[in-house]
Amino acid sequence: MEPVPVGSLVNPFIALAYAQQHNFPHPTYFCDGTGDGCWLPRGHGQVDISAAIESAFRRLVRRVLG
Repeated sequence: MEPVPVGSLVNPFIALAYAQQHNFPHPTYFCDGTGDGCWLPRGHGQVDISAAIESAFRRLVRRVLG
């Protein structure tokens, strides 16, 4: 079996570590697209942590289920 890069799957754990160090508030972020390094050229607009994690896991589910 070959190792698989973890990629974005590590992000929820990074978010949790950030939250623990900052008394659990998460900042919101404005994603303007490829200029930010986003995969979506038009960007996502205003994003909070819940929406970001939900989006990541929805993409993962679509890849797994086809």
